[in-house]
Amino acid sequence: MATQKDIQDLKKLAEWLDSKYRLPGGFRIGWDGILGFIPGVGDFVTSLVSLYIMARAAAIGVSPAVIIRMGLNVLLDNLFDLVPFLGNFFDIFWKANTKNMALVDRYVSDPRHTTRSSKIAVFLTLLVVAAVLVASAALIIWVVAALWNYLVQMNQDAMI
Repeated sequence: MATQKDIQDLKKLAEWLDSKYRLPGGFRIGWDGILGFIPGVGDFVTSLVSLYIMARAAAIGVSPAVIIRMGLNVLLDNLFDLVPFLGNFFDIFWKANTKNMALVDRYVSDPRHTTRSSKIAVFLTLLVVAAVLVASAALIIWVVAALWNYLVQMNQDAMI
């Protein structure tokens, strides 16, 4: 099982990534937000460090459900990072690594409850993704049908 030093080392790393420096207004930013201004490279490097935190959490025995939930935090961070400047702004508020270390802390203190709540969070996330995919498919079908009807109508009007 994990030693307190292992967990403290990971917390320190998460702090460096998410909240090491104070900005005016009391906001905090870390290297994730700073390096994100370097196109392509910055987000890639900080994502690797986030994956390292997840791998270490798995190595110290955190349950797969919690690791998946941690992965969803990192994935959401990376999705916003795809949009220039919005991703950097999002990093100030989201702090995926800090959230992930809170999950590790909760797991260490109450593994059963944290695993159960993580399974629920993963299930709800998958449900939302499935709903978005179904809605997207329905929208695509509707657009294709409307376009088809428009083209058929244009063809009929041209024949008259």
